[in-house]
Amino acid sequence: MLDCGMHDPAWFGARHRGQPSALSTTAGYARTGQGGKSRIDRGCMEPWTVQAVESVRVVDMTGISDHHVLVVDLSRRKLIEALRRSIAPLEAWALAS
Repeated sequence: MLDCGMHDPAWFGARHRGQPSALSTTAGYARTGQGGKSRIDRGCMEPWTVQAVESVRVVDMTGISDHHVLVVDLSRRKLIEALRRSIAPLEAWALAS
């Protein structure tokens, strides 16, 4: 994902919005023996629009699914700026850990 310049909105939320819970595990909530909890459900945004991320949260779907849902809230104003390319893109490896 990083090699092609795309970004994970959860990493953006954790690093730029002070939301470490955005990196919570999203899978492994079914029966035992499936590999355990991990963060495999991810968003993918390009380097302009990822900057519109306002918040990211993981919604508990226990009893409905073995995966939790990733919800990404965007700023309308910042999304418009990103789509018009009136802001600089985030560098490809800016969120790499």
